[in-house]
Amino acid sequence: MPLPWGGKARAMMVDLDPVALYAKGLSAFDVSTAVAAQNVILRRHREDRADRVQRPHQLVARRDRGAERLPVKQVGDATIYLRDVAQVHDGFQVQTSQVHVDGRRSALLTVLKTPTASTLDIVRR
Repeated sequence: MPLPWGGKARAMMVDLDPVALYAKGLSAFDVSTAVAAQNVILRRHREDRADRVQRPHQLVARRDRGAERLPVKQVGDATIYLRDVAQVHDGFQVQTSQVHVDGRRSALLTVLKTPTASTLDIVRR
C-alpha cells in the first residue's frame, strides 16, 4: 500500500511557558512525562451545524479545554494543571519534510511491487 510523503499531520499542540514552568519548579520533561502517563483520549464536544458555521473559532477552544485540565503535579493540597504552565491548541505537528519537483510543491508516492512484477513494466504503465 503506497503512502504519500509531505503535508502536515494534525495534532494537539502544547506551547510551554518557560517563566511559568520556572515559577512552579517544573521542567518541560515533567510536563511531557505527566501528559504521556495519563495518555487519555479527550472526547470532542458535540456542536450543531449552525454553531459550527457561526462560531468556528470557539470549537477549537472547547476541544482544547479538556487537555488544559490535565494535572501535571500535586504540591501539598494544590494541583498544578497544564493550563498553569502552557497553552494548548489544535494545530499541526512540526513539518520535517517537503517534496519539490522543478521548484514546485509536489507529492511523493512510493510504489511497492510484488517480487514477480517487472519494474520496467510498472514504470511504463
